[in-house]
Amino acid sequence: MHRIHHCLAALLAACSLGVAAGETRQPPAGGWLPMSALVARLEAAGYRNIEEIEREHGRYEVRATDRQGLRGKFLFDARSGELLVPRPAGQAAGEARECSKRRCRDDLPAGGGRP
Repeated sequence: MHRIHHCLAALLAACSLGVAAGETRQPPAGGWLPMSALVARLEAAGYRNIEEIEREHGRYEVRATDRQGLRGKFLFDARSGELLVPRPAGQAAGEARECSKRRCRDDLPAGGGRP
């Protein structure tokens, strides 16, 4: 009799683990757009080199390169995925570069010397 109870308890525990695992696949609390959906939208809009996505203050902060080649941290609404700032955060007009000194060295003169 005790074996049956132990088997039923083990079966019940295994089933409840499957239900709990399924719950983690639901959209984030508060109606946030899932990161996978945001990445799909960004790629469809021409963003590339998506390296970092952070959820903060009701928005997504995304480090990427946009369609025009502007590299930086872009701010998107967490619920709709809409772009909140027209150019990378912390970057003035005309300062955009495809890469920084750490990420690429195409700023070196021919011959490999330092500028």
